[in-house]
Amino acid sequence: MLKIVRDWLWLESSQWKSKEELSLAQLSKLKQTTERAYQLVSFYRALYDKAGASPPIIFSLEDIRTLPKATREQYRDAPLDTRTAKRIDASSCCQMTTSGSTGMPLTVLLESRAATYRDALNLRMLRAYGVGPLDRVCRVRGGFGREADLSARWAVKRGLWGRYRDNRYRLLFFSGNIREHLDFFLKWKPTVLIAAGSYCKTLMEASENEGEELAFKVVVTTAELSDSSTRKLIQERFSAGVFDHYANEELGSIAWECPSHAGYHVNSESSLVEVLKDGELHTEGEVHVTSFYQMATPLIRYATGDMATMTQEECPCGRGLGLLKAVQGRILDFITTGGGGRVSPIAVVAALETIRGVEQYKLTQNNDLSIDAQLRVDESNRQPATRELRSRCRILFGELPVQIRFVESIEMAGSKFRLIESHAKGPAS
Repeated sequence: MLKIVRDWLWLESSQWKSKEELSLAQLSKLKQTTERAYQLVSFYRALYDKAGASPPIIFSLEDIRTLPKATREQYRDAPLDTRTAKRIDASSCCQMTTSGSTGMPLTVLLESRAATYRDALNLRMLRAYGVGPLDRVCRVRGGFGREADLSARWAVKRGLWGRYRDNRYRLLFFSGNIREHLDFFLKWKPTVLIAAGSYCKTLMEASENEGEELAFKVVVTTAELSDSSTRKLIQERFSAGVFDHYANEELGSIAWECPSHAGYHVNSESSLVEVLKDGELHTEGEVHVTSFYQMATPLIRYATGDMATMTQEECPCGRGLGLLKAVQGRILDFITTGGGGRVSPIAVVAALETIRGVEQYKLTQNNDLSIDAQLRVDESNRQPATRELRSRCRILFGELPVQIRFVESIEMAGSKFRLIESHAKGPAS
Protein backbone atom coordinates (compact mmCIF):
# COMPACT_ATOMS: atom_id res chain seq x y z
CA MET A 1 0.00 0.00 0.00
CA LEU A 2 2.77 2.45 0.97
CA LYS A 3 4.68 1.75 -2.27
CA ILE A 4 1.61 2.44 -4.38
CA VAL A 5 0.78 5.65 -2.50
CA ARG A 6 4.40 6.81 -2.73
CA ASP A 7 4.55 6.14 -6.47
CA TRP A 8 1.16 7.75 -7.04
CA LEU A 9 2.10 10.92 -5.14
CA TRP A 10 5.32 11.20 -7.13
CA LEU A 11 3.46 10.69 -10.43
CA GLU A 12 0.87 13.29 -9.45
CA SER A 13 3.70 15.80 -9.04
CA SER A 14 5.95 14.74 -11.92
CA GLN A 15 3.30 15.11 -14.62
CA TRP A 16 3.50 18.89 -14.17
CA LYS A 17 7.26 19.04 -14.68
CA SER A 18 8.60 20.60 -17.86
CA LYS A 19 9.45 18.48 -20.90
CA GLU A 20 13.12 19.23 -20.30
CA GLU A 21 12.99 17.95 -16.70
CA LEU A 22 11.14 14.82 -17.77
CA SER A 23 13.64 14.19 -20.57
CA LEU A 24 16.53 14.29 -18.09
CA ALA A 25 14.73 11.75 -15.89
CA GLN A 26 14.09 9.57 -18.94
CA LEU A 27 17.77 9.66 -19.90
CA SER A 28 18.86 8.45 -16.47
CA LYS A 29 16.33 5.60 -16.54
CA LEU A 30 17.19 4.66 -20.12
CA LYS A 31 20.87 4.23 -19.16
CA GLN A 32 19.93 2.02 -16.21
CA THR A 33 17.47 -0.04 -18.26
CA THR A 34 19.79 -0.78 -21.17
CA GLU A 35 22.81 -1.49 -18.96
CA ARG A 36 20.82 -3.86 -16.78
CA ALA A 37 19.32 -5.64 -19.78
CA TYR A 38 22.77 -6.20 -21.30
CA GLN A 39 24.21 -7.49 -18.03
CA LEU A 40 21.34 -9.69 -16.87
CA VAL A 41 19.27 -10.76 -19.91
CA SER A 42 20.92 -13.16 -22.34
CA PHE A 43 18.43 -12.25 -25.09
CA TYR A 44 19.60 -8.62 -25.11
CA ARG A 45 23.26 -9.48 -24.69
CA ALA A 46 23.09 -11.67 -27.82
CA LEU A 47 21.03 -9.08 -29.71
CA TYR A 48 23.42 -6.20 -28.93
CA ASP A 49 26.56 -8.26 -29.47
CA LYS A 50 25.35 -9.32 -32.91
CA ALA A 51 24.57 -5.70 -33.86
CA GLY A 52 27.92 -4.40 -32.59
CA ALA A 53 26.14 -2.28 -29.99
CA SER A 54 27.64 -3.75 -26.85
CA PRO A 55 27.84 -2.60 -24.25
CA PRO A 56 25.08 -0.06 -24.95
CA ILE A 57 26.38 3.51 -24.71
CA ILE A 58 23.70 6.10 -23.96
CA PHE A 59 24.58 9.79 -23.65
CA SER A 60 21.28 11.20 -24.94
CA LEU A 61 17.76 9.94 -25.61
CA GLU A 62 18.60 9.90 -29.33
CA ASP A 63 21.28 7.28 -28.66
CA ILE A 64 18.57 4.68 -28.20
CA ARG A 65 18.47 4.48 -31.99
CA THR A 66 21.98 3.02 -31.98
CA LEU A 67 20.39 -0.08 -30.44
CA PRO A 68 18.64 -2.66 -32.62
CA LYS A 69 14.90 -3.15 -32.47
CA ALA A 70 13.62 -6.65 -31.82
CA THR A 71 10.66 -7.93 -33.79
CA ARG A 72 7.74 -9.58 -32.09
CA GLU A 73 8.77 -12.84 -33.79
CA GLN A 74 12.20 -12.59 -32.13
CA TYR A 75 10.66 -12.05 -28.71
CA ARG A 76 8.16 -14.85 -29.23
CA ASP A 77 10.66 -17.36 -30.61
CA ALA A 78 13.23 -16.78 -27.85
CA PRO A 79 12.73 -19.10 -24.84
CA LEU A 80 11.23 -17.24 -21.89
CA ASP A 81 14.24 -17.96 -19.67
CA THR A 82 16.54 -16.17 -22.14
CA ARG A 83 14.31 -13.10 -21.94
CA THR A 84 14.13 -13.22 -18.14
CA ALA A 85 16.67 -11.29 -16.05
CA LYS A 86 19.05 -13.24 -13.85
CA ARG A 87 18.22 -13.27 -10.14
CA ILE A 88 14.51 -12.96 -10.92
CA ASP A 89 12.35 -15.63 -9.28
CA ALA A 90 10.00 -16.51 -12.14
CA SER A 91 7.68 -18.41 -9.79
CA SER A 92 6.90 -15.19 -7.92
CA CYS A 93 5.89 -13.39 -11.13
CA CYS A 94 2.60 -13.30 -13.00
CA GLN A 95 2.91 -14.94 -16.43
CA MET A 96 0.83 -13.21 -19.07
CA THR A 97 0.17 -14.19 -22.67
CA THR A 98 -1.15 -11.63 -25.10
CA SER A 99 -1.59 -11.31 -28.85
CA GLY A 100 -1.69 -7.50 -29.13
CA SER A 101 -2.48 -6.20 -32.62
CA THR A 102 -0.87 -9.05 -34.53
CA GLY A 103 -2.56 -12.26 -33.47
CA MET A 104 0.89 -13.51 -32.41
CA PRO A 105 0.79 -14.63 -28.73
CA LEU A 106 3.71 -13.45 -26.60
CA THR A 107 4.45 -14.42 -23.00
CA VAL A 108 5.99 -11.98 -20.50
CA LEU A 109 6.57 -12.01 -16.75
CA LEU A 110 5.45 -9.24 -14.42
CA GLU A 111 7.03 -8.99 -10.99
CA SER A 112 5.18 -7.63 -7.96
CA ARG A 113 7.03 -4.29 -7.92
CA ALA A 114 6.12 -3.63 -11.55
CA ALA A 115 2.51 -4.54 -10.84
CA THR A 116 2.22 -2.00 -8.02
CA TYR A 117 3.75 0.67 -10.24
CA ARG A 118 1.14 -0.12 -12.90
CA ASP A 119 -1.52 0.43 -10.25
CA ALA A 120 -0.02 3.83 -9.41
CA LEU A 121 -0.07 4.86 -13.10
CA ASN A 122 -3.72 3.87 -13.35
CA LEU A 123 -4.55 5.76 -10.17
CA ARG A 124 -3.06 8.93 -11.65
CA MET A 125 -5.11 8.53 -14.81
CA LEU A 126 -8.35 7.94 -12.92
CA ARG A 127 -7.68 10.87 -10.59
CA ALA A 128 -7.31 13.10 -13.66
CA TYR A 129 -10.81 12.01 -14.69
CA GLY A 130 -12.27 12.99 -11.33
CA VAL A 131 -12.33 9.51 -9.82
CA GLY A 132 -11.89 9.54 -6.05
CA PRO A 133 -11.16 6.93 -3.33
CA LEU A 134 -14.86 6.34 -2.66
CA ASP A 135 -15.73 5.54 -6.27
CA ARG A 136 -16.30 1.92 -7.19
CA VAL A 137 -14.22 0.86 -10.17
CA CYS A 138 -14.89 -2.18 -12.33
CA ARG A 139 -12.41 -3.30 -14.97
CA VAL A 140 -13.43 -5.90 -17.55
CA ARG A 141 -10.89 -7.84 -19.54
CA GLY A 142 -10.81 -10.98 -21.63
CA GLY A 143 -10.25 -14.19 -19.76
CA PHE A 144 -10.72 -17.85 -20.37
CA GLY A 145 -10.60 -20.59 -17.79
CA ARG A 146 -7.60 -21.22 -15.56
CA GLU A 147 -5.48 -18.36 -16.92
CA ALA A 148 -8.06 -15.80 -15.83
CA ASP A 149 -8.48 -17.38 -12.38
CA LEU A 150 -4.73 -17.35 -11.73
CA SER A 151 -4.42 -13.73 -12.80
CA ALA A 152 -7.38 -12.69 -10.66
CA ARG A 153 -5.97 -14.35 -7.53
CA TRP A 154 -2.52 -12.85 -8.12
CA ALA A 155 -3.93 -9.35 -8.65
CA VAL A 156 -5.59 -8.98 -5.25
CA LYS A 157 -2.98 -10.48 -2.90
CA ARG A 158 -1.24 -7.25 -1.96
CA GLY A 159 -1.83 -6.71 1.74
CA LEU A 160 -3.70 -3.55 2.70
CA TRP A 161 -3.92 -2.51 -0.95
CA GLY A 162 -5.52 -5.85 -1.75
CA ARG A 163 -8.16 -5.32 0.94
CA TYR A 164 -8.89 -1.84 -0.38
CA ARG A 165 -9.25 -3.24 -3.90
CA ASP A 166 -11.67 -5.86 -2.60
CA ASN A 167 -13.97 -3.08 -1.44
CA ARG A 168 -13.59 -0.54 -4.24
CA TYR A 169 -12.24 -2.40 -7.26
CA ARG A 170 -13.50 -5.40 -9.18
CA LEU A 171 -11.73 -7.25 -11.96
CA LEU A 172 -14.16 -9.17 -14.17
CA PHE A 173 -13.24 -11.65 -16.87
CA PHE A 174 -15.50 -11.88 -19.88
CA SER A 175 -15.81 -15.10 -21.84
CA GLY A 176 -19.29 -14.65 -23.24
CA ASN A 177 -21.89 -14.64 -20.44
CA ILE A 178 -23.03 -11.02 -20.35
CA ARG A 179 -26.12 -11.81 -18.24
CA GLU A 180 -23.93 -12.58 -15.21
CA HIS A 181 -22.12 -9.30 -15.67
CA LEU A 182 -25.36 -7.34 -15.94
CA ASP A 183 -26.56 -8.86 -12.67
CA PHE A 184 -23.28 -7.85 -11.05
CA PHE A 185 -23.51 -4.23 -12.25
CA LEU A 186 -27.09 -3.90 -11.05
CA LYS A 187 -26.13 -5.21 -7.61
CA TRP A 188 -22.70 -3.64 -7.00
CA LYS A 189 -23.39 -0.37 -8.86
CA PRO A 190 -19.87 0.69 -9.86
CA THR A 191 -19.36 4.34 -10.77
CA VAL A 192 -16.40 3.71 -13.09
CA LEU A 193 -16.18 1.17 -15.92
CA ILE A 194 -12.90 0.28 -17.66
CA ALA A 195 -13.55 -1.93 -20.68
CA ALA A 196 -13.25 -2.35 -24.42
CA GLY A 197 -15.72 -0.39 -26.51
CA SER A 198 -17.11 -3.63 -27.95
CA TYR A 199 -17.83 -4.87 -24.42
CA CYS A 200 -19.66 -1.62 -23.63
CA LYS A 201 -21.87 -2.23 -26.68
CA THR A 202 -22.59 -5.77 -25.52
CA LEU A 203 -23.50 -4.50 -22.05
CA MET A 204 -25.80 -1.83 -23.53
CA GLU A 205 -27.68 -4.43 -25.56
CA ALA A 206 -28.06 -6.73 -22.58
CA SER A 207 -29.41 -3.95 -20.35
CA GLU A 208 -31.86 -2.82 -23.04
CA ASN A 209 -33.09 -6.37 -23.63
CA GLU A 210 -33.73 -6.77 -19.91
CA GLY A 211 -35.34 -3.34 -19.54
CA GLU A 212 -32.64 -2.19 -17.12
CA GLU A 213 -30.74 1.11 -17.02
CA LEU A 214 -27.07 1.46 -16.23
CA ALA A 215 -25.20 4.68 -15.52
CA PHE A 216 -21.56 5.42 -14.79
CA LYS A 217 -19.66 8.50 -13.73
CA VAL A 218 -16.71 7.65 -16.00
CA VAL A 219 -16.14 5.06 -18.72
CA VAL A 220 -12.54 4.40 -19.79
CA THR A 221 -12.32 2.55 -23.10
CA THR A 222 -9.29 0.39 -23.70
CA ALA A 223 -7.90 -2.71 -25.47
CA GLU A 224 -9.19 -1.82 -28.95
CA LEU A 225 -9.93 1.13 -31.19
CA SER A 226 -13.22 2.91 -30.41
CA ASP A 227 -14.54 5.23 -33.09
CA SER A 228 -16.34 8.52 -32.42
CA SER A 229 -19.79 6.96 -32.88
CA THR A 230 -19.04 4.32 -30.23
CA ARG A 231 -17.77 6.93 -27.80
CA LYS A 232 -20.88 9.07 -28.36
CA LEU A 233 -23.13 6.07 -27.84
CA ILE A 234 -21.41 5.16 -24.57
CA GLN A 235 -21.67 8.74 -23.36
CA GLU A 236 -25.39 8.92 -24.13
CA ARG A 237 -26.47 5.46 -22.96
CA PHE A 238 -24.42 5.44 -19.75
CA SER A 239 -24.58 9.21 -19.00
CA ALA A 240 -20.81 9.05 -18.53
CA GLY A 241 -17.68 11.01 -19.29
CA VAL A 242 -15.77 8.89 -21.81
CA PHE A 243 -11.97 8.75 -22.07
CA ASP A 244 -9.63 6.42 -23.92
CA HIS A 245 -6.67 4.54 -22.46
CA TYR A 246 -3.85 3.27 -24.65
CA ALA A 247 -2.41 0.20 -22.95
CA ASN A 248 -1.52 -3.40 -23.61
CA GLU A 249 -0.90 -6.48 -21.51
CA GLU A 250 2.84 -6.55 -22.13
CA LEU A 251 3.54 -2.95 -21.15
CA GLY A 252 0.58 -1.82 -19.09
CA SER A 253 -0.39 1.85 -19.42
CA ILE A 254 1.34 3.61 -22.31
CA ALA A 255 -0.73 6.78 -22.75
CA TRP A 256 -4.09 8.11 -21.59
CA GLU A 257 -6.46 10.65 -23.04
CA CYS A 258 -6.12 14.11 -21.56
CA PRO A 259 -9.25 15.32 -19.71
CA SER A 260 -9.27 18.20 -22.22
CA HIS A 261 -9.47 15.63 -25.07
CA ALA A 262 -6.49 17.33 -26.74
CA GLY A 263 -4.61 14.03 -27.16
CA TYR A 264 -3.03 11.15 -25.24
CA HIS A 265 -0.49 11.84 -22.51
CA VAL A 266 2.45 9.43 -22.62
CA ASN A 267 3.60 8.12 -19.24
CA SER A 268 7.01 9.70 -19.79
CA GLU A 269 8.29 8.80 -16.31
CA SER A 270 7.85 5.08 -16.96
CA SER A 271 8.63 4.64 -20.65
CA LEU A 272 10.17 6.10 -23.78
CA VAL A 273 7.83 6.09 -26.78
CA GLU A 274 9.18 6.29 -30.32
CA VAL A 275 6.94 6.74 -33.35
CA LEU A 276 8.97 5.29 -36.23
CA LYS A 277 8.57 5.10 -39.98
CA ASP A 278 11.18 3.18 -41.97
CA GLY A 279 13.27 3.02 -38.80
CA GLU A 280 13.37 6.80 -38.30
CA LEU A 281 11.47 9.13 -35.99
CA HIS A 282 8.39 10.44 -37.73
CA THR A 283 5.21 12.33 -36.94
CA GLU A 284 3.16 9.28 -37.93
CA GLY A 285 4.30 5.69 -37.70
CA GLU A 286 4.48 2.52 -35.63
CA VAL A 287 4.70 2.83 -31.85
CA HIS A 288 7.83 1.42 -30.21
CA VAL A 289 8.06 1.44 -26.41
CA THR A 290 10.93 1.04 -23.96
CA SER A 291 9.68 0.28 -20.44
CA PHE A 292 11.75 1.63 -17.54
CA TYR A 293 10.14 -0.33 -14.70
CA GLN A 294 9.62 -3.90 -15.92
CA MET A 295 12.61 -5.84 -14.63
CA ALA A 296 11.60 -9.49 -15.06
CA THR A 297 11.29 -9.59 -18.85
CA PRO A 298 12.41 -6.15 -20.09
CA LEU A 299 10.95 -4.71 -23.29
CA ILE A 300 13.26 -2.30 -25.13
CA ARG A 301 12.30 -0.65 -28.42
CA TYR A 302 9.33 -3.02 -28.47
CA ALA A 303 7.16 -2.77 -31.59
CA THR A 304 3.53 -2.71 -30.41
CA GLY A 305 2.03 -3.12 -33.88
CA ASP A 306 -0.07 0.01 -33.30
CA MET A 307 0.08 3.20 -35.33
CA ALA A 308 0.04 6.68 -33.80
CA THR A 309 0.55 10.37 -34.51
CA MET A 310 3.04 12.22 -32.29
CA THR A 311 2.99 15.96 -31.72
CA GLN A 312 5.40 18.41 -30.10
CA GLU A 313 2.58 20.83 -29.30
CA GLU A 314 2.00 21.94 -25.73
CA CYS A 315 -1.14 20.49 -24.18
CA PRO A 316 -3.60 23.14 -22.94
CA CYS A 317 -3.84 21.28 -19.62
CA GLY A 318 -0.23 22.27 -18.78
CA ARG A 319 1.20 18.78 -18.28
CA GLY A 320 4.76 18.27 -19.52
CA LEU A 321 4.15 14.65 -20.51
CA GLY A 322 4.65 13.66 -24.14
CA LEU A 323 1.56 13.89 -26.33
CA LEU A 324 0.12 11.61 -28.98
CA LYS A 325 -2.53 13.26 -31.15
CA ALA A 326 -4.13 9.97 -32.19
CA VAL A 327 -3.71 6.24 -31.67
CA GLN A 328 -4.83 3.61 -34.15
CA GLY A 329 -4.94 0.32 -32.26
CA ARG A 330 -6.41 -3.01 -33.17
CA ILE A 331 -9.81 -3.14 -34.87
CA LEU A 332 -12.11 -6.03 -33.94
CA ASP A 333 -15.54 -7.19 -35.06
CA PHE A 334 -18.40 -8.90 -33.26
CA ILE A 335 -19.26 -12.48 -34.18
CA THR A 336 -22.94 -12.96 -35.04
CA THR A 337 -24.63 -16.14 -33.80
CA GLY A 338 -27.96 -17.68 -34.70
CA GLY A 339 -31.07 -15.92 -33.43
CA GLY A 340 -29.50 -12.47 -33.57
CA GLY A 341 -27.01 -13.01 -30.77
CA ARG A 342 -23.53 -11.48 -30.84
CA VAL A 343 -20.26 -12.44 -29.18
CA SER A 344 -17.94 -9.66 -28.09
CA PRO A 345 -14.50 -9.81 -29.75
CA ILE A 346 -12.70 -9.53 -26.43
CA ALA A 347 -14.19 -12.90 -25.46
CA VAL A 348 -12.94 -14.38 -28.72
CA VAL A 349 -9.43 -12.96 -28.30
CA ALA A 350 -9.29 -14.30 -24.74
CA ALA A 351 -10.23 -17.76 -26.03
CA LEU A 352 -7.70 -17.83 -28.86
CA GLU A 353 -4.58 -16.21 -27.47
CA THR A 354 -4.10 -18.67 -24.59
CA ILE A 355 -4.26 -21.89 -26.65
CA ARG A 356 -0.91 -23.57 -26.23
CA GLY A 357 1.19 -23.87 -29.36
CA VAL A 358 -0.58 -21.18 -31.41
CA GLU A 359 2.02 -18.88 -33.00
CA GLN A 360 -0.44 -16.61 -34.80
CA TYR A 361 -4.14 -16.61 -35.58
CA LYS A 362 -6.93 -14.82 -37.40
CA LEU A 363 -10.65 -15.55 -37.26
CA THR A 364 -13.07 -14.57 -40.04
CA GLN A 365 -16.86 -14.97 -40.09
CA ASN A 366 -18.49 -15.48 -43.49
CA ASN A 367 -21.89 -14.27 -44.76
CA ASP A 368 -23.48 -17.64 -43.86
CA LEU A 369 -22.24 -17.20 -40.23
CA SER A 370 -19.67 -19.98 -40.61
CA ILE A 371 -16.24 -19.26 -39.18
CA ASP A 372 -12.84 -19.64 -40.80
CA ALA A 373 -9.98 -19.90 -38.31
CA GLN A 374 -6.45 -19.50 -39.67
CA LEU A 375 -3.73 -20.81 -37.37
CA ARG A 376 0.03 -20.87 -37.44
CA VAL A 377 0.88 -23.83 -35.23
CA ASP A 378 3.95 -25.99 -34.93
CA GLU A 379 3.36 -29.47 -36.41
CA SER A 380 3.69 -31.21 -33.04
CA ASN A 381 0.98 -29.02 -31.46
CA ARG A 382 -1.65 -29.15 -34.18
CA GLN A 383 -3.82 -31.92 -32.77
CA PRO A 384 -4.08 -30.56 -29.19
CA ALA A 385 -4.52 -27.00 -30.51
CA THR A 386 -7.36 -28.17 -32.77
CA ARG A 387 -9.13 -29.94 -29.91
CA GLU A 388 -8.80 -26.93 -27.62
CA LEU A 389 -9.95 -24.48 -30.30
CA ARG A 390 -13.05 -26.53 -31.15
CA SER A 391 -13.91 -26.86 -27.47
CA ARG A 392 -13.68 -23.12 -26.89
CA CYS A 393 -15.55 -22.27 -30.08
CA ARG A 394 -18.46 -24.49 -28.96
CA ILE A 395 -18.63 -22.55 -25.72
CA LEU A 396 -18.58 -19.19 -27.53
CA PHE A 397 -20.48 -19.87 -30.75
CA GLY A 398 -22.64 -22.89 -30.05
CA GLU A 399 -23.28 -24.93 -33.19
CA LEU A 400 -21.84 -22.46 -35.72
CA PRO A 401 -19.63 -24.38 -38.17
CA VAL A 402 -15.91 -23.70 -37.69
CA GLN A 403 -13.32 -24.52 -40.33
CA ILE A 404 -9.72 -24.68 -39.11
CA ARG A 405 -6.94 -24.03 -41.60
CA PHE A 406 -3.28 -24.36 -40.76
CA VAL A 407 -1.24 -21.82 -42.69
CA GLU A 408 2.43 -20.94 -43.06
CA SER A 409 1.76 -17.19 -42.80
CA ILE A 410 -1.10 -14.76 -42.21
CA GLU A 411 -1.12 -11.62 -44.31
CA MET A 412 -0.74 -8.42 -42.32
CA ALA A 413 -2.11 -5.07 -43.42
CA GLY A 414 -0.63 -2.56 -40.99
CA SER A 415 -3.12 -0.72 -38.84
CA LYS A 416 -6.00 -2.23 -40.82
CA PHE A 417 -5.21 -5.80 -39.74
CA ARG A 418 -8.15 -7.45 -37.99
CA LEU A 419 -7.70 -10.37 -35.63
CA ILE A 420 -11.46 -10.88 -35.59
CA GLU A 421 -13.30 -9.99 -38.79
CA SER A 422 -16.96 -10.55 -39.61
CA HIS A 423 -18.67 -10.35 -43.01
CA ALA A 424 -22.02 -11.52 -41.66
CA LYS A 425 -25.00 -9.38 -42.58
CA GLY A 426 -26.35 -7.21 -39.83
CA PRO A 427 -24.70 -5.14 -37.07
CA ALA A 428 -21.63 -7.30 -36.65
CA SER A 429 -19.08 -4.59 -36.01
